This record gives sequence, C-alpha cells and structure tokens, in this order.
Amino acid sequence: MWSAITGIKMGMTSMLKAGERIHVLERLMNCNEGISRKDDTLPDRLLREFRKCDSKERAIPLEKMLNRYYFVRGYDKNGIPKAKTLKKLKIKPAGE
Repeated sequence: MWSAITGIKMGMTSMLKAGERIHVLERLMNCNEGISRKDDTLPDRLLREFRKCDSKERAIPLEKMLNRYYFVRGYDKNGIPKAKTLKKLKIKPAGE
C-alpha cells in the first residue's frame, strides 16, 4: 500500500524502523521543550481508584511501568532518549 501511494518501496522492517525513529524524534523534540517523566502519567481517576484483581484492590504501578517502558524505548530514567538510542537510529541532537 505504501509503495502504491508514495512510489517508495519499504518492507515491514523498514516501516517499523521509520516508526521508531519518528517516535523517538518526537520524544526528543518534546524533551527539548521541557517534557519529562513528570508529564508521563495517567488520569487522576486511574491513579486514585483501585482496580479489582483476584478479589484484591491493586493500584496501577505507574512508576514501575514507566521504568520498564523507558528501558525498552532506550530512554534514561527521566524519559529522555539516550545518546546510544539516537546513534542507533541515526538521529542527531539539535546543535550538532
């Protein structure tokens, strides 16, 4: 479909890599504007109310989830893409 619309041939791997680059570049731009871990949250209702699971009330482990998400994405503990991640995706930080 992509090839038919744009004339550019891309396989699934190339598409996924392009999507990852877009996501990381968007995150980097947001971080440059001051977005960080403090902004990565869920609605208050979800954080205040407990969910029922196996007859137990459990809060959403947001901090643990963010730590894992940042690790998988290649971000530091504040949600900023690491230099290693940028290099892997051939993204040059502003000013370089």
